[in-house]
Amino acid sequence: MPLTHGVLFPLTKYLIKTGGENVYPAEIERVLLAHPSVVEAAVVRALDAKWGEAPVAFVACGNDRPDADALMNLCRESLAGYKRPRELHFIAFDDSPDRPAERSSGMSSKPG
Repeated sequence: MPLTHGVLFPLTKYLIKTGGENVYPAEIERVLLAHPSVVEAAVVRALDAKWGEAPVAFVACGNDRPDADALMNLCRESLAGYKRPRELHFIAFDDSPDRPAERSSGMSSKPG
């Protein structure tokens, strides 16, 4: 992973504390999943020198991969500044967990 300045942790039960504010990964994931091309999303916390922790998003998309700017704009429209992911990474849909036992890692997916 390109983050060399911090450690990534799985999300589900973790709260991200950035600059003293609480950020729930599920809230960011819901925004990302609202994009029609995003099939799964995971938000994790990374250590941040300035804010303590920062949200980082990973998304798996269907055949129509959206532009990163489109997803960040969606976050900008729906989330307070401190809740927006500092980084956005695309992963192959095949790399995302697809068995129930693996879902405990924290990937959120669209129902259906």
